[in-house]
Amino acid sequence: MKKIAIMLMVVFAAISLFADDTSAIKKHQPLEWGNLVQANRLGGRMISSGFLRGKIVLVACRDFSTAESINVLKELEGVWRAFKTKPFVLVGSHRGGDLETVKNRIKELGVTFPVYHEAKLLKNEPGAGWKGEFIYIIGMTGRTLYYGTDIKRSRAVVGSAVISSRVHAKPAFYAHYAEWELSVLPGRALNTLREFKKEFPREAMVFSEELTALESNQDIVKLAQLENICRQALDYDPKTRQGKKPLTADRVGLLIDHYSYLKTNSNERVSQEAKNCIAELMWLQATL
Repeated sequence: MKKIAIMLMVVFAAISLFADDTSAIKKHQPLEWGNLVQANRLGGRMISSGFLRGKIVLVACRDFSTAESINVLKELEGVWRAFKTKPFVLVGSHRGGDLETVKNRIKELGVTFPVYHEAKLLKNEPGAGWKGEFIYIIGMTGRTLYYGTDIKRSRAVVGSAVISSRVHAKPAFYAHYAEWELSVLPGRALNTLREFKKEFPREAMVFSEELTALESNQDIVKLAQLENICRQALDYDPKTRQGKKPLTADRVGLLIDHYSYLKTNSNERVSQEAKNCIAELMWLQATL
C-alpha cells in the first residue's frame, strides 16, 4: 500500500507540473501566431492561429536546410506521429537558409507536420530574437511548458501535457481551466461541464448557470456534438474495430457536410471552434 501511495503522489506531482491551468493567468486572451500564411508554408498541413486554440503546441525553431537537420526532422516526425490524434500540433519554424532546400528535404523525408518560414508566437515568444536552435511548448491555456533544445525531453513534456488535458475536470485543477474553456471553446466547455457534473455533482454546482446557458443554445449543443465526434474520429483505430462499421472517407465527408453550417455562426467563438473541428475531420478524411 505504501508503494502504491508513493506512485500516486509521483503521478499527481507530474500532472501538477505540466497542467496548463495557473492562477497567475488573469485574462483569457487567445494566443496570436505570426507568419502562418500560405506564402510562408514550406510543407505539411495549413494551420492558423484559430486552429491552434485549445491545443498543446510544440514549435521547433532552427535552420532546417542544414545537413544536421535531417535527423532532427526525423525525430520531430516521430513526436508528431505519436501525438497527432491528440489536442496537439507540432510546428516547424524554419529560421535561416535556403527555402527551396527545406521544401525538397521535407518532401524527400516524407515530413507531414506543418513547417513554416519564421512561424512564431507574436507576444512573449520564448527565445524571441535568438537565431539559434530551440524548442518551446505552449499549453492549452497559453502557459509555457518547456523551452530548451532536447527533443526527447520535449516529447516527455507533450505526453504529460496530453495526460493532464483530460484531468482538468478534477476539482484540484478545474476552476481556472473551466473559465478559460468557457471563454474560448464553448462546445468543448459544454462537454467538460457535463463530464464534471456527472463525476462531481456537488462541486459542479458552482457552474450550474454556465451549464444551463450553454445547454439552452442549440448551436453550442450541436458544436459539443461535433467536438465529441471529432475526438472519437481522431482516436479511431481500425485494428480494434474488427466486425464493426468501419470509418471511411465518405462517412467523414457526410459528417463534415452535416456540421459545416456552424462555420458561419454569428458567434465568433462558435464559428472558430467549428472551423477547428472541420479542419481536423478534413485532415482525417484525406488520410483514410
